Amino acid sequence: MQDDFSRLDKAFAKFLTARCELKVAAEQAAFSEIILNLSYAQSQGHSCLALNNQQVQIIEASGLANGLGDKPLVLEREHLYLQRYWGYECQLAVKIQALKSTTYTVKQLNTAVERYFPKTTEIDWQKEAAKAAVSRAFTIITGGPGTGKTTTVVKILALLQDLAAQPLNIALIAPTGKAAMRLQESIGQSKQGLACSAAIKQLIPEKVVTIHRLLGAKPPSPYFRYNHERRLPYDIVVVDESSMIDLALMAKLVNALKDNVRLIL
Repeated sequence: MQDDFSRLDKAFAKFLTARCELKVAAEQAAFSEIILNLSYAQSQGHSCLALNNQQVQIIEASGLANGLGDKPLVLEREHLYLQRYWGYECQLAVKIQALKSTTYTVKQLNTAVERYFPKTTEIDWQKEAAKAAVSRAFTIITGGPGTGKTTTVVKILALLQDLAAQPLNIALIAPTGKAAMRLQESIGQSKQGLACSAAIKQLIPEKVVTIHRLLGAKPPSPYFRYNHERRLPYDIVVVDESSMIDLALMAKLVNALKDNVRLIL
């Protein structure tokens, strides 16, 4: 892996090694190697690095890590984090737990669902997904290409608008411009076949934007216009291709969601 280390990996490892409390050259070298691998792992999309017992001892003796998040490194259950990414992971977990614990009692849900999903003798997983999304604040819809994920989401949005006392404000987002354009085309096509009134169809937006645009990117800084202090105004947020989103961006997205929001991945 050493050939894959970037200049940033090496500079970061050198920076932290110069500031650790280790005095023995062999221990400093071991610490530097751990940081190199942690930095590399983070650049590859991993939020942490698993350590063996000897590596844990090195990190504990470095003076640069604890489990509180007030040091540059966080050591948690033999896993080493960069402090910032440990924070992102904690924020994301707390928000998802809060969303998971939020459920809704919907009267005549089965009757409403039947309008959009014809009865079948077998289990209709699209229908089950719709019931879950209407009854919960947090839903993950997954399936291979051509399994009807977008069609299901459009029916869910129609259901939610149909059942709401007031029109709901919906945001449709994707991690990249290409993904946003693809979802926008699919949404437009799927709306045509909905078994609902034209008024309900008009309440389902077709415009899809990137997450950066929705949050209001402020380049070249890593900050956004919308955040935990200034929340997004949407009642429902649908995120397409969510597996493409990195930890930092997902944490910033969920932190910008207002209370009583529905999040559909």
